[in-house]
Amino acid sequence: MIVANYGTRALPLTSKKNNQTDMIIDTKYASAGATVAAFGKKLKKNGRYVSPDKVIDASTCTLPDNTWFFKGVTHGIFRYNTQATKLLSNMIAGRVRCNVKAVKKKYGYSQFISADKNQKIKNV
Repeated sequence: MIVANYGTRALPLTSKKNNQTDMIIDTKYASAGATVAAFGKKLKKNGRYVSPDKVIDASTCTLPDNTWFFKGVTHGIFRYNTQATKLLSNMIAGRVRCNVKAVKKKYGYSQFISADKNQKIKNV
């Protein structure tokens, strides 16, 4: 199981400032290979592994069926007892098989999840 965050621009200290990140780690690296649009841009792709907001193509990940993307969560900031942490703990504890299809069937969440400031989650 791989969880990568996106939706934050990289720190403007390098030439990679337009990369999608979780504020620290580039999404393409955290996801083990996703194709990721530059911050503020969209991919010109469609398909099963492309996020509805057209920012992520998970088909190029090492584990495309076992990788989830959280939009709007910064590095290491999953708060206790939120919808986001409850979903992740259920997956980690083995309450559901850790593949996109099983999680969608049991909890209704897709591979691409958006979190608000209180980490209430919904599908992108």
